Amino acid sequence: MKFRFLLLLLLLSCGWSFGQKSTVDFVTSNNWTKLGRYDISENGKFVWYFTSSANGDHLRICSTDGNQSVKVKYDVSDCKFTYDSKAIIIKTSGDSIFMYDLGSKNYKFMGMGQEYFLSRAKKDEILSIKNGSILSMLKFRSRKKFVATHIENFKVTDEGTKIIFLGKNDNGSATLSVFNFDTFKLENTIQVGNCISYFPDKNGSNIGLITENQGKYTIWQYTTGKSKPEAKVTDNSDGIKGKFLIENKMISFGKEGKQIFFFAKPIINTNLNRDPDVVNGMEVWTYKDSIHYSQQANFSERKFDACQFVLNAEDNKAVQLTQAFEDISFSENCSDFVLVKKNVAGANEFYWNPFFSHYSKVISTVTGKVIKKLSASYSGDIAVILSPDNKYILYFDTLTNDYFSQDLRNSWVYNLTKNIKIPHTLPETAISAGSSVRPAFNVIGWLKDNNVLLGDGFDIWKLDLTGRAKPLNLTNGWGRRNNISFFSGSLLQLNFEKFGPKDSIPFLVIDQNTLKSGFTFIKLDKINIEPKITFQNCLSKYKMFYHGSPLHPKIIPNYSGVFLFEQETASSSPNLFVSRDFKKYEKLSDIHPERTVNWLTSELVIWKAYDGKEAKGVIYKPENFDPKKKYPIIFYYYVNWSNNLNKFLEPNLSYGLSIPFYVSNGYLVFVPDIIPKKTAFGESAYNSVVSVADYLSKFDWIDKERMGLAGYSFGGYETNFLVGKSSLFACAYSGAGASNLISSFGEGPLQMMYCEQGAYGIGFQPWERPDLYIKNSPIFYVDKVTTPLLILNNRGDDNVPFAQGLEFFNSLRRLRKKVWMLHYPGEGHGLNGKNQEDFSKRQFQFFNHYLKAKPAPIWMTEGIGVSVREMKSGLELDSSRSFSNKCRHAVQSLKIK
Repeated sequence: MKFRFLLLLLLLSCGWSFGQKSTVDFVTSNNWTKLGRYDISENGKFVWYFTSSANGDHLRICSTDGNQSVKVKYDVSDCKFTYDSKAIIIKTSGDSIFMYDLGSKNYKFMGMGQEYFLSRAKKDEILSIKNGSILSMLKFRSRKKFVATHIENFKVTDEGTKIIFLGKNDNGSATLSVFNFDTFKLENTIQVGNCISYFPDKNGSNIGLITENQGKYTIWQYTTGKSKPEAKVTDNSDGIKGKFLIENKMISFGKEGKQIFFFAKPIINTNLNRDPDVVNGMEVWTYKDSIHYSQQANFSERKFDACQFVLNAEDNKAVQLTQAFEDISFSENCSDFVLVKKNVAGANEFYWNPFFSHYSKVISTVTGKVIKKLSASYSGDIAVILSPDNKYILYFDTLTNDYFSQDLRNSWVYNLTKNIKIPHTLPETAISAGSSVRPAFNVIGWLKDNNVLLGDGFDIWKLDLTGRAKPLNLTNGWGRRNNISFFSGSLLQLNFEKFGPKDSIPFLVIDQNTLKSGFTFIKLDKINIEPKITFQNCLSKYKMFYHGSPLHPKIIPNYSGVFLFEQETASSSPNLFVSRDFKKYEKLSDIHPERTVNWLTSELVIWKAYDGKEAKGVIYKPENFDPKKKYPIIFYYYVNWSNNLNKFLEPNLSYGLSIPFYVSNGYLVFVPDIIPKKTAFGESAYNSVVSVADYLSKFDWIDKERMGLAGYSFGGYETNFLVGKSSLFACAYSGAGASNLISSFGEGPLQMMYCEQGAYGIGFQPWERPDLYIKNSPIFYVDKVTTPLLILNNRGDDNVPFAQGLEFFNSLRRLRKKVWMLHYPGEGHGLNGKNQEDFSKRQFQFFNHYLKAKPAPIWMTEGIGVSVREMKSGLELDSSRSFSNKCRHAVQSLKIK
């Protein structure tokens, strides 16, 4: 009896131990498996997708009815469905190319090659393979084959009807050949001498060539059917002679080959004699510099950018279209006008320095004259778009806060949104800049018949560019009335220009109250009174804006009307689904590494903040959460987050906070939305974070004496502010956080912009409102800090200078406060590789010590001196020093004065 009792006890204990899931650790993070690239066949019957992990990518092929699923036996680097949907072309990492028959499930070796291309021809398909200098073209059905040798490279036209390849003769001269896929014949081969690059138009009728002779370039045009190319532009051509030199850059065509767009670089005098009085390393900084001295090295090359020109066949004269720092866009179908934009990446002085001011202008390609110029008065790209047919521009006017269209053929201007009775700009709380204005509308896509789709954050509008028809709210205001948002856009991979007035377009729909999501079809020819939507507790995978607003779903429609898309939840990895009507779903992939570990759940929490307004955030709990236990909790923040309620978070190493890692290891993590208040961003963080900490501390499953803070970049600034305003927290982590906005303002153009126009939201210069700089600078509350603080700042950080962390550390150390600062040489605004893993370990030890009463590591109790830092990590735990109650903090908070 006793024996059987012991045996039963042993079996029960074994069963219990076998049922336990492991926690996420650093090995788990590095070996995580996830969904990679994918595609769907044109008939909608098959899908291929990659799974990606540290062990490489693996290809799987499945049917959309869920009846077939095959793991490809080869190590695949790339693949593509054939156009008839009967096979998949597979390229292995060893450059073997196979055809996998979807019917027979057999592999057929097609040859060796570093490059391949699949094209559609009349009643057939052609596989082109380049192996070394040999280019082979094979017709699938007729089995005809064409082989070319001594090939340097090849290009396929945009329409996919021709392949152009550059060959080299034995004497080193070049030949250019045009091969027609439809006729499966070589159209022509011409001698092109010392040609170094070539650029076909969309159908291969015209090819731009660049030849080189003693460092000088010449641009040629070859038109199909002619026996030889014709020289078009040299350094001595009208319009560039003596001022510019032709560049070996992309050539494009307009007006059926009657316009050639090319690049030429300004001539720079490099024959400077060295002044004997030059002192090496001496610098002269002057107010007259149009580019701040500290940034001149970054912009030195762009200052002498190659400019874009157009050569018109009518007068054979080059017309300059762009200057330095400008970019251009136009349509090959209609190139009478081009849209030129100046929006210099990294030009942080754009809001006050005329040299970097943002603008857009429409230029005539015939005369070079500016037809329309618009300046941006807000941060970011100016909202000016050229229609696909080059007949209209669509732009947002920040004076009237309306969208206008202008007919470029007659200069008529139409106000498209004046009769839309909703806010035309985003509210102050939706942007970070102190004085910025941003349109509430986003352009979704161009339709046929001079129509454009706009979204207002909730509903979808159809606007007539000619101004004749009134704006049509396709969703009938249903989204705004019910706090529901319709999303679509460029990532939808739909060619909107092919949609007519009677078509329907699928949209992702998110209920902003519950953050559930679904899909629906919106008809373009009438008002959709109340769209039918099936909401689910999941979302389609989409990218995020700067502050966490949802962008667009990653969804692929095909010609068969079958839709392939991703779905995920916080508790379930992204996987592939298909649907025809968004009512019934078929799951195709089954990637769930989270099932092997103690994973997490997410819940939306709504509470009343200190300002009396309703606030939202997300709490993450371990899947084995027990409400009878008490858990330590870490508050992690930036600005807005609640839109991520159903987003799956990978357990990656982080220099911020890896939410899955901490939750799996027995922590709760809460991420609040922080609604920024102009001139008081620090106070805004206090209003959200401390109020929700007070709120959650009343729950029995929260250990209110072991609550921590964590933030990175702007979140690091928020941490620095919070520890000086509240003693509610047992410990805190600040990564790359500013501490003194007065000194930060003087660090350089980027930090100046952050204060006046960006993240810190002051909106004034220090001498205008010094009180606001003091009020929002954590350094002035350093004497109130009682919370042990871990700081991470790197000397290579261009966003938040190392001095900001150093000021805070030095001040806290001077006051004998508990503070540690980590620095990784060679790192900037973030960490990589081993440095990131090392930091993750130290951060975990820090929180474990203060929030779980674990022994502190040597690097915390003794430090790592300069003399031993190359020999000693200090990661081992110091068991001789027990956790002290003195490290705990009473539940109290210091209200803002």
